[in-house]
Amino acid sequence: MKRLFEGNAPRVFVFDFDNTIANTAASPDSAMKGVEEASREAIGAVFGAYGTEALLKIGGAGNRSPRELIEELLQAGAAEDARSLMCGSALGYLGKHRSALMQCVPEGKGQSLALTVPATLDTMTEIFVRAKLLILLPQVGESWPRRIPGAAFFQEEAGWRGRTCGILSAGHERFITRFYETHHRKPLPMVTDDDIRGSLCKDWMKPDERLLRYALRKFGCFCVPMDDVLYLGDDLVRDGLMAKAAGTRFGWYNPAGRAPATPLWDGAFEFRRYDELSGAIFGTAWAVRV
Repeated sequence: MKRLFEGNAPRVFVFDFDNTIANTAASPDSAMKGVEEASREAIGAVFGAYGTEALLKIGGAGNRSPRELIEELLQAGAAEDARSLMCGSALGYLGKHRSALMQCVPEGKGQSLALTVPATLDTMTEIFVRAKLLILLPQVGESWPRRIPGAAFFQEEAGWRGRTCGILSAGHERFITRFYETHHRKPLPMVTDDDIRGSLCKDWMKPDERLLRYALRKFGCFCVPMDDVLYLGDDLVRDGLMAKAAGTRFGWYNPAGRAPATPLWDGAFEFRRYDELSGAIFGTAWAVRV
């Protein structure tokens, strides 16, 4: 990679998590479930057969935020009786598993698990998120999710150089924290979907630029110019267009060298390895490591 930013490295680095720091898309071993499979299983457990059918109609969970996913599921189950059965199934699941679900999200984050009839979109989203985490959290360990090579070392190098680093993710705090602790690393400051769901910002989702501005305030970056911020992510649309709208620079992590669905713009660049990114930003050279 050629040298970036004329040797003036950004003061703030904000990272996506899934497939930018950790390879959550890779299929784990046969005894474990990946994120897509866990989402599918949680939808079936919470919403029953109508939920599974609706998920097939929308082509799977994909890269949607939890609220976006549940909203589309309810729209796909267009018949009134289907939506009613999905709501009833969700409340039945909550009544049966409430104690375990309460442990999946830090206290004070996410939505309240109130047994309200009919179930609201907020409540059903919360039940789904926690049901998915019940499946995923016990699996986090050395073998899954795999670390993206060089990501942790790059974060540490940026910290050594006095830069602020943080995570903005549609993922979940306990999952991300457990990932870092498993690999004996201190978690970065983070804003996750757990912070957003239970706040006045619950309708915000990538690529809404307000998410990035909200995260920067949470990281204490009140006076940093937006062009002194670099957002790193693997999704050129959700991550990239959010950064573009916010006026920050964007690094597209594209290890497979995929052709961009959206042309790169001024202030955006592609990188395939974190050691190359380090050389381009800081002028350092090191071998890829985890």
